[in-house]
Amino acid sequence: MSLPVFDPALYENQLAAKLARYRADFSEFGMPEPAVFRSPPLGYRMRAEFRLWHVEGRVHYAMFDPVAPRKPVLIDTFPPAAAPIAEVMAPLLEAINRDEILRRRIFQLEFLATLSGERMVSLVYHRRLDDAWQDAARRLSAALDIVVIGRSRGQKRVLERDWLLERIEVDGRSLGYRQIEGSFTQPNGEVNRCMLTWARRQAAGIGGDLLELYCGNGNFTVALAPLFHRVLATEVSKSSVAAARHNLAINGIDNIALVRMASEEISDALAGGRRYRRLDGLDLAAHDFSTLFVDPPRAGLDEATLALAGRIDHILYVSCNPQTLRANVARLAASHRICAAAAFDQFPYTDHLECGLRYVQHVTHGKLRYATALPLLLGIQTAAEQLSKRGYRRIGVAVTQWIVNRSQFGYSGGLFHWQQSLPPEDRVPLLLFPSNDISQGFDAFAGWMQDHRPDAVITFDTHVPGWLSHLGLRVPEDIGFVAH
Repeated sequence: MSLPVFDPALYENQLAAKLARYRADFSEFGMPEPAVFRSPPLGYRMRAEFRLWHVEGRVHYAMFDPVAPRKPVLIDTFPPAAAPIAEVMAPLLEAINRDEILRRRIFQLEFLATLSGERMVSLVYHRRLDDAWQDAARRLSAALDIVVIGRSRGQKRVLERDWLLERIEVDGRSLGYRQIEGSFTQPNGEVNRCMLTWARRQAAGIGGDLLELYCGNGNFTVALAPLFHRVLATEVSKSSVAAARHNLAINGIDNIALVRMASEEISDALAGGRRYRRLDGLDLAAHDFSTLFVDPPRAGLDEATLALAGRIDHILYVSCNPQTLRANVARLAASHRICAAAAFDQFPYTDHLECGLRYVQHVTHGKLRYATALPLLLGIQTAAEQLSKRGYRRIGVAVTQWIVNRSQFGYSGGLFHWQQSLPPEDRVPLLLFPSNDISQGFDAFAGWMQDHRPDAVITFDTHVPGWLSHLGLRVPEDIGFVAH
């Protein structure tokens, strides 16, 4: 694949090809026609990174063609660059070439800009940066009205600040965001505005509490929080968490608990796993999560997070990788259906397409829909008691060894404690799947159903409703079902 050609005349045909592939990839899941959000054909990138190539005492902007990755392609302009970047590219390069202190051993340059017109440049060197460099950088900053950062191995020079303040108008609100140098920000400002607007419109009217994973600097959090009673948001990056806290404060949002945790950790905590100190003082059991919002990295959602997602009524999923999104959609198909879709063209003239999906649960979890967080032992007992009140006698529990261990035997302990009050003929043995890869568990499940004939099933996993249907059992007509 060679360097892209940035020709607006080609834009619509290239976008049409991406949309056709998107529709084909998700057709088997009944995806509705996606809303399409186009990018400006030029001047759309709020971030840009260039190598600087030294030729006869001058430096030039350079890119590398994947077809010939060792040969630099020298450029003077970059058509995708947003106006604040495009306006300063030529004068910045000229200023660097005039000043030997700024030019010496520089090898990379990174731009960041905002829709509100601010801009920053990080100058990256193969040498230590001293006070003389800092004086030259201050003159550069004043002359071009640009925030300047200096970097070399193990060193970062900040003149005044290392952040920009973005302002984005969304649904009549002006949202403020601190964007920190080196942290992730959305690359296409106008498409990001469309993403925020679409997410708000999908979430409008749901109510309840929101769980957001991978919240970054609070890009979606700030926009979505006013639509929910409470929000629990998680992020692993320290700098992003700091930026998110600042962004919540400047936007006057006070219904959010923000925790620095990985998605698999919060999924484990909500499944009744081990105690996490970072959650001290936060009452997880008091939250009523109606909605999960995720904008994960390219790898998509891990197994624990998928299991968590299967227990939440509404899912809003924004993905930068349609392949992992498709795998996650297949995993959730047993419990959820796609009710809305969107295509966000973040990266024109490339094969990449940002996708948005909204899911709703299509499985009726028996005469009782019950989900608990902590403690699991009491949760299992409560679920069994409620099923019993609804006339179910032979109540079975089906889980993996991983879940039993992570719950500190809350599942098995809750079941065994409950069964002590039952006559022996109503005690259904625990199904412990032979593999922690639950997708391989159908044969074990079918054999357990045949041998022990439970009339209600409590489980952690979202594959089970599909398996029940495959066995010819309807929920709730033929069997009760609880997703715990």
